[in-house]
Amino acid sequence: MNALPGRLLPACFISLCFSTSAISADSCERVVEKLQTWYNSTPTGCGSDPAVDCSGLLMRGTHRAPNGEYDVWNPSPNSQQSGGVSMSWMRSDKIGYEDPGLKANNGILFTPRQFVDAPQKKLDVFCAYPIDAWTDFRSERGCGDYSGSPEVEKSCQALGIKDLAGWKRQYDALGGAANRQARHQRQCAFSMTGDFSRTARRDAFAQFIEARQSIADTQEGRQVQTELRVVAWKQGEDVPVAAFFYSDAQGKRDAVKNQFDYYQRTGNWVPVVNMKFPANATQKARFACEAGAQHRDLPRPVKTSAQACRSYIDKAEWIQRDDPFLGKGIWSLSVTPTDCGRKIKDDQTDAMYAELVRKYADDPRWSGAGYGGGMRRQLVCHMALVDKGRPVRDKDVFNLEPARPDVSHQASLQQGCNPYPAARYP
Repeated sequence: MNALPGRLLPACFISLCFSTSAISADSCERVVEKLQTWYNSTPTGCGSDPAVDCSGLLMRGTHRAPNGEYDVWNPSPNSQQSGGVSMSWMRSDKIGYEDPGLKANNGILFTPRQFVDAPQKKLDVFCAYPIDAWTDFRSERGCGDYSGSPEVEKSCQALGIKDLAGWKRQYDALGGAANRQARHQRQCAFSMTGDFSRTARRDAFAQFIEARQSIADTQEGRQVQTELRVVAWKQGEDVPVAAFFYSDAQGKRDAVKNQFDYYQRTGNWVPVVNMKFPANATQKARFACEAGAQHRDLPRPVKTSAQACRSYIDKAEWIQRDDPFLGKGIWSLSVTPTDCGRKIKDDQTDAMYAELVRKYADDPRWSGAGYGGGMRRQLVCHMALVDKGRPVRDKDVFNLEPARPDVSHQASLQQGCNPYPAARYP
């Protein structure tokens, strides 16, 4: 059972019990680098998966529970009941808003799905709305019918919407600016449930992006956040909290309290980050580590000495190769890292992978139906494996196959960075 806010644990818990976890955590500065990389990365998809899985900022504006009945990183009682958690999503390509929404001044930033390793839980986006959709009053985890209207609200797919023009016709038919609230309540959701294929979910999220960008210059686009419904997780599950953020002085106080509570409950140190929201469609969000923003009673992580590379990937080209387990003529991305990229430490592999995604993931040879999800794992393995006394990172090129599955780091090392489907194991 989780301890309640304000109920302190023994002194050893703070100073000793989780000191290794805290010391090895990313510094605030390193997390800000990651946030900036995710925010600036603008692919239309992550291989066969939606762009939210490897780019942008998935966030949740939070208010501390007045009686401490639940922690802000856990689903609220309403979310537990509905099975969905409301979040918003922001990216540098005209997907922004001036505050976290719902009168919040602080919240949580989550790590994109493709950068999450076990035992942390990968979050599942159930549907996406270009603008806040009053999901507390909707069925199907917040992705279905709005209870306050006599009509039955359906998903965008069920309405036959396949492009931006179709979405605009449906949205504009709900009324003009005077009926803004009704339009939000009755808009369709871009469904991303398991009923659809991975590529169908990817394409639906790409349509969500276009829809949001089409209203970026309007008053509602500047003032009102996007809304994604994420499948609710169990209380106490290890979800991928990247940082707690704040947007003003009051928010800073609450964010620091949340950071302290989170360390108490989990033993994980994550930073508190100042986030400046864009005031209009041409501005960009900004992130900073401000003095005095980390709880003074928590140990600080060791700062990494590694410097980010200007570029991690020198070049890459698609080739076809035969593989004893995958078959003949398998597409492989032959990657040549930069000299700087070959020398990075573990804390920069996410940035290296993000550059690879940004430059090459939109290619159909990466994002086709056979995508196995293991591109990041293969890249990380090439940076870590030593084969016959020679670091694999020193090879002229890294050959990465999109068809290979996502396996554990240990399994990838054991298979020489070439994981293959379990059904084909010898």
